[in-house]
Amino acid sequence: MAAVDDVLARANGRRGAPILAAILTEHRVGSTLTRNDLEERFLQIGRDTGLPPDAVNRWIPFPDGGGAEADFVYTRQRLIVEVDGRDPHTTRQAFEADRRRDQQLALLGWRVIRFTWRQVMHDPGYVAATLHALLAIRP
Repeated sequence: MAAVDDVLARANGRRGAPILAAILTEHRVGSTLTRNDLEERFLQIGRDTGLPPDAVNRWIPFPDGGGAEADFVYTRQRLIVEVDGRDPHTTRQAFEADRRRDQQLALLGWRVIRFTWRQVMHDPGYVAATLHALLAIRP
């Protein structure tokens, strides 16, 4: 990538250089911290609708020394979006841990909203409309 960056730096506006630079900026390895296709899809919905999150997989510390990793964070609105596949959340322990985590985040002033795999993958219009409405609500 260093060689490509070097060539782009010397491209001086040549045809295609700005497009290539934009693509590389958006898709450079490590440019987002998504962990799976579900997170990538939600991130794309946010970008497509002009509502990209401020942070991806951000650690939010709890006063007791613990904390939680939030899938997507909208800082100004104090909104956390979680995208949940079914398998990791089917055990009683996972279900209980998710609720406790959401409660701890609420105590810190965060609103937590969860979208399901099916919603994100098959109903992006609903996800975008709901996200838009949630972001319009002042905390």
